[in-house]
Amino acid sequence: MGYTTHMASDDDKKLGKYLLKSKLGQGGMGVVYLATDTRLLRDVAIKVLPKAMSSNADAVKRFLREARVAARLNHPNVVAVHDVDQQRGLCFLVMELVKGHTAAELLAQGGLSWPEAMRLTADACRGLMAAHEAGLVHRDIKPSNIMRTNDGLVKLADFGLAEVKDDSGPAKNPLTQSGTILGTPHYMSPEQCRGEPVDARSDLYSLGATYFTLLTGQAPFDDANPLQVMFSHCSKPTPDPRTLRIDLPSACAEIVLKAMAKNRSERFTSAKEMLMSLTELLATAVPTETTFVSPVTMSVSASSATATILPVALSVTRVFGERPVIVEKTISHASTVRLSPWRTWSANRRALTLSIVSGVLLLASVALWKWPEKRDSIRDEAADSPVGSTPDTEVAKGPRATSLDLLVSFPGITSEVRGVAFSHDAKSVFTGSRDGVVRQWSVADRKLTREFPPNAKAIHAVAASRRRLVAGGDDRRV
Repeated sequence: MGYTTHMASDDDKKLGKYLLKSKLGQGGMGVVYLATDTRLLRDVAIKVLPKAMSSNADAVKRFLREARVAARLNHPNVVAVHDVDQQRGLCFLVMELVKGHTAAELLAQGGLSWPEAMRLTADACRGLMAAHEAGLVHRDIKPSNIMRTNDGLVKLADFGLAEVKDDSGPAKNPLTQSGTILGTPHYMSPEQCRGEPVDARSDLYSLGATYFTLLTGQAPFDDANPLQVMFSHCSKPTPDPRTLRIDLPSACAEIVLKAMAKNRSERFTSAKEMLMSLTELLATAVPTETTFVSPVTMSVSASSATATILPVALSVTRVFGERPVIVEKTISHASTVRLSPWRTWSANRRALTLSIVSGVLLLASVALWKWPEKRDSIRDEAADSPVGSTPDTEVAKGPRATSLDLLVSFPGITSEVRGVAFSHDAKSVFTGSRDGVVRQWSVADRKLTREFPPNAKAIHAVAASRRRLVAGGDDRRV
């Protein structure tokens, strides 16, 4: 299916005033090409209905509807439509060329931070709000239909399944009949899965499912069987995205769960209301700049005066409000360089200096760790001394708790703690206890914020990353 097999000559590559250059993508409703408008001398994207479908009157009607529907929208967060035409028995739609990546491609490149996922969703919500105000229901919101330009502008694309609404209520789409199921199963609302009439809140459910995917890297109901996915949308509880990514603010999960409510009356009432929730959460993102640089590993041989630089990844993450930028530089192979005697001595001197500093820091850490124990021992000796005696060491009077004690004191802990770990942002502490339960505590107010299902036996070790929490205990399970 497609048009590439018919482009043997320059004449075959032309559709009216447009010269086809290369294929950009393909979907159920056509093939998209990079093309040039030979009159206006600008690059455009052309969506061509396959020849196999051009003979289908209903398919042609739907294709032409997409052009008319999309042309009604004039919004920076919606892909613009320039033209629609028919040449040599082929129907085609001419759109602005968006230079960038879809949200699905951005996920495939390594995931998104939660502010970045929220910004993509908020901008898509702006485009969706414009569509709803024009009386349109998109019906196919998903990561591959959200595009981000190289300049950072987010655009909603592909209104091929859009449904037209007017003040009289019923949909004005001759292609949609009762019981017809259209959409992408992983992002369809329950009413879409059942073939029921849809409205603007159906798009909000799909946007909520898309937001879940942008946050976690996988769809809310991720099954290979489309029918099983559709059944899950209709009957299974919406999963909490924090079960897949523990660093998410609770407000992120609240937005997802409200947008994906099974009963549409419990969802956001409009795209505008959902956008307000997204922007309010974005406003809480503190404009900070954080830099993480992994050290370069280098081994120096004094005898051969050579240094081997091992493969490392250098990454710098800058977060300014809602738009984080991640820059990475990787040395992908080991390299060996010849050093002069002076450079050899300098390298060894630097290595020795680093070793000394590391040793001092280690000793200081041990001293800090042992100090509370030593201090309590001194106090106990002073308390046991007879009245009038003078202990060798003077004991400071006052409350025994110090600022160091307060940092790790959580009044709600009732079982012996065996393992502790910080969250990546240091705002939470995870504790593993003798009772087999892992708990999450807020560092700010030292209150219990979450309790995970209990383990059969005591927990001895806890570790946390950006998206995962791991615990191990007496039952030899992790």
